[in-house]
Amino acid sequence: MSSSRPPNKPEQSNGSTGPSFEGVKVRSPKTQRRSSAFAASRTQKPLRVRIVIVGQENSGKSCLIKRYCEKRFVSKYMATVGIDYGATRIFVDKREVSVHIFDTSGMDMFSDVRNEFYRDAHGILLVFDVTRRVSFDCLGNWVREIRTEVDHTNLDNIVCILAANKCEVDPQKREVDEVEARLWAELYGFQYFETSASSGKGIGDMFHTFFSSLVRVVDAGTVKTPNTAKKMTGTVTKVKERMSSSLADKSKGSPQPSPEQAALIRRLRTGRDPWEQLGVIRGAGREEVNRVYRKHAMLLHPDKTEVSPAQEAFKILGQARNSILRMVK
Repeated sequence: MSSSRPPNKPEQSNGSTGPSFEGVKVRSPKTQRRSSAFAASRTQKPLRVRIVIVGQENSGKSCLIKRYCEKRFVSKYMATVGIDYGATRIFVDKREVSVHIFDTSGMDMFSDVRNEFYRDAHGILLVFDVTRRVSFDCLGNWVREIRTEVDHTNLDNIVCILAANKCEVDPQKREVDEVEARLWAELYGFQYFETSASSGKGIGDMFHTFFSSLVRVVDAGTVKTPNTAKKMTGTVTKVKERMSSSLADKSKGSPQPSPEQAALIRRLRTGRDPWEQLGVIRGAGREEVNRVYRKHAMLLHPDKTEVSPAQEAFKILGQARNSILRMVK
């Protein structure tokens, strides 16, 4: 006959763990050891900011987020369906910030889904792939899509960044060079960054600048989130305004080019070679070619002028510049 034993009493540990029940350790609270700066930041409510990431599909939007948040790169392509959501907390200048990230699909079928998130955005990150010209050429379409939901005044107060992704590739494989991309960003008022989700190049600097700018804008109170009840009314009103504006523009007819624009368009059409079309002496260096290109692009860019021949002339301008740069070492 075995003697009866009293049940084992839970053993108390002098460490960070409490009593153990059937192998499960129950943690007791640790002593709070926080710096004075951190403790001070906890007295404020975290600042909430919303950013929307857009761009053509397969331009690397999701990979940029993974590289920044998870410090890793996923080479396998998986298309975003509709929208992906993520949230993280960071500190900007000792200020706690709650960042809400909306990673959108670049597919046309999800345009209605994307439109629901532009209105309340504090920041827009527009991404293109430097190895695919088509992803750069459609950037204007993305801006127009955003402007459909965000009126001009509010868009001016939103932090907008253009990310040129996949910059780790050999320069010969780039279909969009840095000068051209920076010019586009300058014309639209975007901050510009060369990035690589694969190598991590430029990612940290871009997001640090992005979040710092967001904190300044939101703290300044220049961005106000609209009431939900006003969303549909505002959208209908904007559609009516665009239709009225379009009809008014058609009734006025196309504007005529200025003398400077007319002379440039004529030279681009009739020039015998790229040097003459661009208006630079044969043998000019890359710096001079790019300087002249930027000057002419400001006159002819389709988003800066409504002169009807400007769009065709702007394409010829870009072709002339690219032809010269291929010959210049």
